[in-house]
Amino acid sequence: MIFYILFGILFFLSLIYYSGKKYPFAQTAYLHFCVFCLFLIIAGGRNNVGTDWWQYKETFDNYVIDHNYVHASLEVLFYGFTGFIASFSKSFNVFVFFLFLLSFFLKYRFIVNNSSNVFFAFLIYLSGVFLIFDVNGLRQGLAIGFILYSCKFIFSRNIWGFLFMIILATLSHSSAIVFFPAYFLLNIQYSTKKYVIFCLILSLLGYWVSLCVGDLLVLLTTDSTLAEKYNYYSSGDSYVSKVSLFSVSTLRRFALYGVVLYFTRNKIDTSTYFFKNCMVVSFFFFFLFSSSLEMAYRISYYFFVFEIVLVPYCITCIHHVKFRYCFLLVMGSYYLYMIYKLVSVPTGGLYIYHNIFLN
Repeated sequence: MIFYILFGILFFLSLIYYSGKKYPFAQTAYLHFCVFCLFLIIAGGRNNVGTDWWQYKETFDNYVIDHNYVHASLEVLFYGFTGFIASFSKSFNVFVFFLFLLSFFLKYRFIVNNSSNVFFAFLIYLSGVFLIFDVNGLRQGLAIGFILYSCKFIFSRNIWGFLFMIILATLSHSSAIVFFPAYFLLNIQYSTKKYVIFCLILSLLGYWVSLCVGDLLVLLTTDSTLAEKYNYYSSGDSYVSKVSLFSVSTLRRFALYGVVLYFTRNKIDTSTYFFKNCMVVSFFFFFLFSSSLEMAYRISYYFFVFEIVLVPYCITCIHHVKFRYCFLLVMGSYYLYMIYKLVSVPTGGLYIYHNIFLN
């Protein structure tokens, strides 16, 4: 229920700020801060919520028991942060609070600086990144935060700042390394027709390469764990779902990108093209790991995550207020459905919600 209440608040604020009326900066900043606090209370104060809760708690407890404990993983930033918090607090809830505070602050800065309607951007964030990564996949949630924050260095052409963010993201979740080519996607502009063509070509190319991606991981990397992880996700009992070119999830992703292309067809600023470039690249990775829907979604979302700022801008582009509200209702219903799908699954870790601040 708490997630639906948050959705309602964000949708109401989105309606107000899509009216076209200008509001004082101080009032808007105050509302932004209130939304920040709401997310912090809901995610930072959660208790026994999330599919990976007990797995991460076990690791945290190992650090509490043995301060010399070292987790055998390449993701040393995440586990180093775990050990740091465990060195002065034995409460896993304290770790969850400070981890989310760091992770969400990075995303918050990106959204506030790049969205035409911050509240609807947070609504989209709620339906995807928040429920899937920040509540369930803690490591990748932190990695996505660094990825989004790295965009400021891409726009300023600061390669060293960008590389530093990519390193931090990779040390949080090793899969974040795939975002490295994004630095070279700035200042690339195509017509809508070419974006459609590239989308189809990259999808088919990714699907074709996916037939041998497991063997390529063995040949091109010295770390056998990458191939082992791929085989686990693509053939394990818990991750047997595969991506089809004509599945509902695939068609939904194509449709959303089509909406973005249509409404941004006359937008010529650099950042919008960069976000569209990233989204088109996401289709390659989505189909590259098509043998596992879990991996396909996780890897490709480093690039598809920019729906958070592009979809609100699409609504802003509609000048007629009534039509704008109608489209807002359509997109709001879509993201509400996405929240319902995630929250209503009894085994999804979100079905029963507890909070140390609210209970």
